[in-house]
Amino acid sequence: MDRVYALDVGTRNVVLLSAVQDENGKIIIEHMFTREHETRAMEDGQIHDISKVSEIVEKLRKDMKEATGEEIREVAVAVAGRSLATAKGYAKKEYNPLEELTEDDVKAVELLAIQDSLMKLKDESSKYHCVGYTVSEYVIDNATIKNPIFQKGNILEVEILATFLPKVVVDSMYTTIKKIGLEIRTLTLEPIAAISVVIPQDMRKLNIALVDIGAGTSDIAISKDGKIIGYGMVPMAGDEVTENILNEYLLDFETAEIVKKALSDKNETVKYEDILGIEYEVEKNEIHEKIDGTLETLSTKIAEKIGELNEIPPQAVIMIGGGSLVPKLKEKIAEKVSLVAGRVAIRGTEAIKNLVDDTEKVRTAEFVTPIGIANMAFDKKGFNILEFSLNNESHRVFSFTKDIKLMEALLAIGFDSKNFYSMPGKPLTFTVNNQMKIVKGELGKHSTIKVNGKNKTLETIIKDGDEVEIKKPRDGRDAILNSKEFMAEYSAFNLIVNGEKRAFYKKVMKNGEVIDNFKVEDRDVFEVLPFKVEHLFTEEELKNNTIKFLVNGKELSIELPQKEIRVNNKIVSFGEELNENDNVEILDTETSSLEIGHVIEEQEEFKVYVNEQELVFQEIENLILKNGEKAELSTIIFNGDKVEVGIPETKKPIVSEIFKYFSPDELLGQTKGILNIEVNGQKAEFTTKLKAKDRVKLYYN
Repeated sequence: MDRVYALDVGTRNVVLLSAVQDENGKIIIEHMFTREHETRAMEDGQIHDISKVSEIVEKLRKDMKEATGEEIREVAVAVAGRSLATAKGYAKKEYNPLEELTEDDVKAVELLAIQDSLMKLKDESSKYHCVGYTVSEYVIDNATIKNPIFQKGNILEVEILATFLPKVVVDSMYTTIKKIGLEIRTLTLEPIAAISVVIPQDMRKLNIALVDIGAGTSDIAISKDGKIIGYGMVPMAGDEVTENILNEYLLDFETAEIVKKALSDKNETVKYEDILGIEYEVEKNEIHEKIDGTLETLSTKIAEKIGELNEIPPQAVIMIGGGSLVPKLKEKIAEKVSLVAGRVAIRGTEAIKNLVDDTEKVRTAEFVTPIGIANMAFDKKGFNILEFSLNNESHRVFSFTKDIKLMEALLAIGFDSKNFYSMPGKPLTFTVNNQMKIVKGELGKHSTIKVNGKNKTLETIIKDGDEVEIKKPRDGRDAILNSKEFMAEYSAFNLIVNGEKRAFYKKVMKNGEVIDNFKVEDRDVFEVLPFKVEHLFTEEELKNNTIKFLVNGKELSIELPQKEIRVNNKIVSFGEELNENDNVEILDTETSSLEIGHVIEEQEEFKVYVNEQELVFQEIENLILKNGEKAELSTIIFNGDKVEVGIPETKKPIVSEIFKYFSPDELLGQTKGILNIEVNGQKAEFTTKLKAKDRVKLYYN
């Protein structure tokens, strides 16, 4: 069976016990040794003289070795709640719902919750160590559960109440233990250790205040609704009573302690010798009167702290610790907390379930805490302390196991991730033809990590005494894009011109302006213009190849076919847009003249509709004039020419000419009455001139 050595370094006494846990979960106390401090090396739960405390611990270790024959290498310890700070923490993590949750899975979420609680200390976080925590609630997929190990689910949530002490308090305990060559197996807070055995999980539905009154501090823990809702500390305890007696009766501290303890025996009087060597025998009632004011103050402070943590009177108060044995203190606490005396009780180790005391010496209230320390070690609820150096600076971290990952250690000491990860350079964001483009900045170089001189990673397990070196990262450079790089990426394209593959660049507009040399700035807007056939030629070539003229008053501009352009075997104009890898052929043509027939549309026949019958005047032809003179379709057009195409006014037919093609009988069927003529719905005459597509109506009335 696993053996635990639990060490309780109190203000007045130091206790060392050995315990094992059997297969049924019972804690078996094998050996227990206790010694009083020979000097005031501890005050109010804080180690003031490390050397003196180390000497006492060393003597206890020798006592235990003689009893067990075993060399002690590590001890489980707890610290008092001096300058205690508490904070709630919350965390959640996703898991594979097909796999059972392991103890490591649960610990990982608890650690995240502890980090969350540490963040709530804000600027003070660097001055504190987390010395213990209790889980308030486990939730798997929105369902509260007592123990998530071996359960399955998507999301595990944990709420904890973490306790923190100033690093000086924790470090003094660490140094004391290390000074005599011991290791700390687990570390926790005294009230957390005590409540783990006095108020187990099945009792935490009740609103109970646990008050551990030692020599220097009175530690308080509150349970309610199945969880621990608060921890507190009053910097006053049994030593205040001892000092009261010391002053009243002129005693040294050790004699005053004896007088205080004598108040609990069955005698009516107490005998003592003062510092002058005079012996006295005093009625206990007299001593009670002398210390009544101190008990009033102590009970009031404890009641106020309970009220601060719980807001209303608890259902019960359980008192443990040597200081709780002072007569009449229990009754005063009951009065101040507004409870009947029966709801405030002093409990010793008889309140601990599953305890087997083979020593028969750990039955009083002062031994509850060391047993709780052992219990925390068995349940692996305490922290382990690991010391390592980072860039030649010593650090201590707390973990659930002896070995932790470097990342966990860095998080625990508040290592700023900025000192490890490089920042990427700023990106460039711009648009090209309404499409957003992003050029990323340089990634930069992360820190290099060495553990004991060898290259390692954040996943490396570090051990006590390891030397870690982390070199500063180099941030990435900001993204830069000049015009040459931009053009190569977004403007360049290839054409096959007369069988040769050639590279071309499309014109670029930056923020609405055509520009050649530029630097891309964040949020720039670019438009890459289409590349047309005309861009293959110089302005001079285009100018000599263009003719402007008028057709029926309309200005036209025509590219003379001195060059015949074929794109992918299709003849195209100079305005044709070219695309990547188009096959362009540029051929010299045999003629460079422009004929009228090239620019005028084929003329339709001159037709009208007479009583809905189509009539074509075949003898009427369009007249072509160039600069006022008659021309043919083959006539050449030059710059500035005026071309007119149409039927001259004198050549247009009149209504009477219809009867050249139709007889009156064909159109009217009869010739009686007055003949009416309408052209396009308007009254007309025999001499009215017709236009192409006119609609003529002839009828008698």
